[in-house]
Amino acid sequence: MNEEKNEELNGNNEDGLSIREICHIIGKKIWYVLAGALLAAIAAVLIFMFALNPAKKYDSMSFQIDFPMSTERKYPDGSMFDYRDMVSRSVIEGAKNNSEYKDEFASLNVDKIMKDGAVSISARKTSDSSDASYVYTVSLKSSYFSGIDSEKFILALAESFSSFIEQKAKGLDYRLEEEIFRNASFKDQLTLLVEQKSVILKQYDDWIKEYNPGYVVKGKSLGSYRMEVATMLADNVKTPLENDLSIRGYEYFNSFVTAEEVGRRVKQLQEDLKRNKAILSELKSYYTEVSSQSRNRATTFAASDDGSDSSNNNGGSIIIMPGDSDLSQKMAYYGERVAIIQQQIVYLSDEPSADETTDFETHDFAAMAEEIKTFGKNFESQFNILNGRAETLRSVVSAIYRENTVVTFDSREVSSSGGTSIVIVGVGVFVVAFLVFALIAFLVGKKNLKSAKTAPVKTENTDAQNTENKE
Repeated sequence: MNEEKNEELNGNNEDGLSIREICHIIGKKIWYVLAGALLAAIAAVLIFMFALNPAKKYDSMSFQIDFPMSTERKYPDGSMFDYRDMVSRSVIEGAKNNSEYKDEFASLNVDKIMKDGAVSISARKTSDSSDASYVYTVSLKSSYFSGIDSEKFILALAESFSSFIEQKAKGLDYRLEEEIFRNASFKDQLTLLVEQKSVILKQYDDWIKEYNPGYVVKGKSLGSYRMEVATMLADNVKTPLENDLSIRGYEYFNSFVTAEEVGRRVKQLQEDLKRNKAILSELKSYYTEVSSQSRNRATTFAASDDGSDSSNNNGGSIIIMPGDSDLSQKMAYYGERVAIIQQQIVYLSDEPSADETTDFETHDFAAMAEEIKTFGKNFESQFNILNGRAETLRSVVSAIYRENTVVTFDSREVSSSGGTSIVIVGVGVFVVAFLVFALIAFLVGKKNLKSAKTAPVKTENTDAQNTENKE
């Protein structure tokens, strides 16, 4: 009984080996055990690092982006802002072609990245308020960016999106369409020019409200840019043009006018003059009649309310009731119409006196057509200048977006997620491999130890047999 207890204290097991002997057996092979465990750990680390982990690992960086109108969630062209545009094909291609990293990113396959969703983005609101800003997190699937610095690519992606916003500003067009403008009548051309001026001024007013009149863009203040537009088509320019259109009868022409068109217009004016004179004559007759008789009857005049040109007249009637206070105004209006139409006939025919009875069948209107074309150069000049101002506005707006689009990163450190920790893999495999190799070393050592113990016994038996044989 005491011997069994002593054996237990000495660590003897059923095979007759003590713990000390086991440790001794393993200790003889410790360097092999350590080397094997280390090699296994290194192999596991490499496999996880380059094969298993990249397929599951994501590299992420978070940032905020601010640009004019970003609080309204709109792009420069007025379209709604969508943060997913940051990982759109055009933006990713822009990042790949970044001049600073172009060679480093050359191996990226944008088609595969887009197809497999290897670049993703999420948005997080910083607070519950309506005007709260957003934090955007871009994540890269590591297996698609092997050998590429994730931080550099995300920086390039943010830069590409800034350019994406600026391109939308560059795409703004405040110009008048040349074909539409040139085909319009001079009257409509003037209207288009006035409207374009108002549009440009409003844009500058909006930017001045956002910043201030002294805000400098491309070496000049916003106030100065606005003043350049405000002085165009001022009253001293606009009023004479309007008067020439009305008095000379150029309203319905444009720079493509022909002699035949001028002749047709004169004939039309003769018809209008005849009609308006008839209306005026009846008004005067009625005025004389109601002045001497009872005003208890109504008189109907077959004419339009405003005395417009016959080309736009669809018929109608003017009804004057007895005691109508507008009678004098109507007479004055038609009297003025008669004078203007007569004056237009004189100007367009280039005759000292002309009316509805003048015969223009053989009249040559070629010289007048050329004169009208020369007059049209006033509008062409204003058109070219205003379109130049519109181009300047586009350049200014583009510069404002370029200078005020700011990307702010929470941290320049890349955050990795997914996959398995390389440290855990290395340590875990090393421990397991150490135990396995230690077990192998023990088994091999134990076998050798048994062989060593049985060898002398066999030798003694053989010697005894040899002695007996000799005897």
